[in-house]
Amino acid sequence: MESLYLETNPFTIFNGEHWIWLLYGVLSTIFWIRLGRKAPTQVQKQRVALWMGLLGVVAWVYSDVVMFATGQAKSQSVIPFHLCYVLNLALPYIFWKGRIELFDWIYPIVIAGCLQALFTPDLSQGFPHYYSVRYWFVHVALVQYAFFAIFVFDFRPTFMGIFKCILAINLYALCLVPINWLLDTNFLYIRYPAQGSIMEMLGPWPQYLFALEGLMFVFFLIVYLPFLRLKKQHAQQTVQP
Repeated sequence: MESLYLETNPFTIFNGEHWIWLLYGVLSTIFWIRLGRKAPTQVQKQRVALWMGLLGVVAWVYSDVVMFATGQAKSQSVIPFHLCYVLNLALPYIFWKGRIELFDWIYPIVIAGCLQALFTPDLSQGFPHYYSVRYWFVHVALVQYAFFAIFVFDFRPTFMGIFKCILAINLYALCLVPINWLLDTNFLYIRYPAQGSIMEMLGPWPQYLFALEGLMFVFFLIVYLPFLRLKKQHAQQTVQP
């Protein structure tokens, strides 16, 4: 039975498994959006969003259970303080309660960060390893929330949302400083860069942290630009006789 969750098939980017997960992400996102758009009331749309996000939550709980059961539990892995895992647990509740406006604080990092995570995953184990299962279900769920918000709840990010997101990430990083120190962890990669990532090319600590601040603004601006274009087109159509 352990082979069902501990088998370490090597993962290679853009191999067959990678394409299957990406296809799952596309098809499941279309499914949930269609289901959400068919829901007749706002409350029912919120329930659909809740069920959609619970897949990522279940994957997180499953991986923690496996790690504790097999003696592999470590603070860095079992505590959900990495940003993606915090959002994975928080977004089902936020959408269930209909607080879609809060997504303006989150949209840039979800699209810029999680889309990148899907196409260039920081992953060495392939399916059916528990970490692989958690990785894909969590990151797919976060991207699904972004598209669900746009196409079901008519959410539109704002330019100020870029600065809201940067502010939120920096405040969260400050909260993680004592936690990382006490637990000897590296949540949000603020103690040292992620191995093999672009962070390692940005210089030593703390230089790479300042470089990341600039990169955040650039990437967040890029994912906002399509909505800026739509906003301008809408404004032009409004003023035309």
